[in-house]
Amino acid sequence: MTWLQHYNPLGNLGLPALVAAVLLFILLYMLGLRRSKGHHAAFFGTLSAVLLAILVWGMPVQLAVMATLNGMLFGLFPVVWIIITAIWVYNMTVESGEFEIIKNSLACITDDRRLQALFIAFAFGAFLEGTAGFGTPVAITAAMLVGLGFQPVYAAGVCLIANTAPVAFGGIGIPIVVAAGVTGLDLHHLSSIVGCQLPFLSIIVPMWLVVTMSGWKSAMEVLPAIIVTGVCFAVSQFAVSNFIGPYLPDIIAAIVTILGLAWIMNYSGMSSTLGLAFTATGALFPIFSPILGWVGVFLTGSDTSSNALFGALQKTTAQQIGVDPALMVAANSSGGVTGKMISP
Repeated sequence: MTWLQHYNPLGNLGLPALVAAVLLFILLYMLGLRRSKGHHAAFFGTLSAVLLAILVWGMPVQLAVMATLNGMLFGLFPVVWIIITAIWVYNMTVESGEFEIIKNSLACITDDRRLQALFIAFAFGAFLEGTAGFGTPVAITAAMLVGLGFQPVYAAGVCLIANTAPVAFGGIGIPIVVAAGVTGLDLHHLSSIVGCQLPFLSIIVPMWLVVTMSGWKSAMEVLPAIIVTGVCFAVSQFAVSNFIGPYLPDIIAAIVTILGLAWIMNYSGMSSTLGLAFTATGALFPIFSPILGWVGVFLTGSDTSSNALFGALQKTTAQQIGVDPALMVAANSSGGVTGKMISP
C-alpha cells in the first residue's frame, strides 16, 4: 500500500505541530504529574498517536496498525532480548554467589567514604549500568553504601550523581541501539559521536561526586584517585564506543508499547511535523537539542525512552537547518544522561 506523508495536514505548520505535541503532553502529564505506571502512560500515548495518525494525518488504518506493530517488534527484538540476557548475567552472578564476593571485595578496599563512593557508586555502578541498566545500578549500589553506614537518602543521592556518565551506553548499549533504530542512522557512527561527547562529562563526574559529599578541600585530599577514576573511565568510554561499538561501553511492557508510539509518530509524519516546527529556532536549535534529551530522561528515567521519543524529531530538525543529524541525535542521548540524577 502506497501512502504519502503529510507534514502540514491542517494548512498551518504551527497547528499540526501543536496537535502532535499533545502526545508528548499526555506522557509528561501521566508520568510527571499523575505518577502513572510506565506501561499505562505508554498505552494511552500510543492509542492517541494511532488515532491522530489516522484522523489528522490521514494515515490508512492498515499502515497505522502495521507501523505500531513494527515498533513493538523492534522493542522485543533486539531491545527486550538484550535486556533479558543482561539481567540473566546479573542474576547468574547473584545465584552463584559471585556477586557477594564482588561486593565484599569492594567494601574491604578502604574505610574512606570518599573512595568507597568512587569504587562502588561510580565504578561498580557503571559496570551494572553497562550490563543491566534501567535503574538497577542505583538500587544495588545505594543498598551497598547503606550497608557500609551511609544514610539511605544520602546514599541514593550519591549513587544518582554517579549514575550519569555511563547511562548513554547502559543495558548493553540499548539507548544508542534505539536511537539508531528510530532515526535510521548508522549505529556505529552514532556510537562514535556519543563516545566523543560524553568523556568531557565522564571525566568530571568523580570530582563532582566527592565535592558534593565533602566539599572542595576534602576532595583535594583524594585528588589522585579522582583523576585516575575519571580519566580511565573517559578514555575507555571513548575508545570502546569509537572502535568497537555501543554494546559494551558500560520493563518489557513499557518498552514494547514510548517504541510502538515512536514508530507510529515516525511513519505518520508527526515527528517530522514537530521537527519542522523546531526549525524556527534556527541556529539556536543545537542549544535546545540536549535539553530535549534531558527532559525525556528526567520524566521517564530512561535514556532509551528519551531517544525513542525525540530521536526522529532531532533528525528532522537537524536536516532542515543544515546540521549533521547524527550530531543532534547523539546530543539528545548525551544531554539525557544529566537528567538521570534527578529523574523521579
